[in-house]
Amino acid sequence: MKTEKDTSSEGFDSPSFEEVWTVLSKVDVTAQKKQLPESNITYLSWTWAWDELMKHYPYATYSFDEDQWDHLGYCTVSCTIRIGHLERSMWLPVMGGYSHKAVKNPDARGRSDTRMRCLVKAMAMFGLGHYIYNGEDFPRKEDDEEIKQQERDQNLPPFGDGKRQIENESDAKKASEQFANEFRNAESGEHIKSLYTANPNTFQALERSYPSHFAVMMQEAQAKIAALNAAQ
Repeated sequence: MKTEKDTSSEGFDSPSFEEVWTVLSKVDVTAQKKQLPESNITYLSWTWAWDELMKHYPYATYSFDEDQWDHLGYCTVSCTIRIGHLERSMWLPVMGGYSHKAVKNPDARGRSDTRMRCLVKAMAMFGLGHYIYNGEDFPRKEDDEEIKQQERDQNLPPFGDGKRQIENESDAKKASEQFANEFRNAESGEHIKSLYTANPNTFQALERSYPSHFAVMMQEAQAKIAALNAAQ
């Protein structure tokens, strides 16, 4: 038998896992962290966490599966959160006091408290406060840096002789992707040839220093030439 908190998702477009993770993993939960007395166990209040989730996805739901008991009397609870068509689940043994150890034959209060802790861990599977479980104090900033780099790239000229030069492997990857895209969109073999004759130094730099990126790029050129020949 399942117990469930249900709000309708009707009228909302279901996001992707990537979109949800991008939103929730950036929420700074530092000020909301709590610590169990006489231990180093850090946790989040389930009421605060659910409120934060509702701010972003008010149609989210959760449910608890039937408690699982083993032959020794230990109990494990599990929780599933749904955001639109997305689901993430988490499980947690019932622990006693501040010991952070599973207990035998837990009472109803212990099982109830563990369900709500499990709910918070299920939210972490979507990104909310996930970093407190591996000892980090603040959310990672890699995504923000990537976005800023993309914005900087948009203001730079394209790669090519007399234009933007390749300075590192990141540039090499971007240059190979740029030319591969131009190869895919080429309308003739002459167009493909002109890309090489106009940028010999750039192509040679790729082939010499970053052969794997060069090979991927040239595969696109060869595939396009084959397609153009087949269409004639």
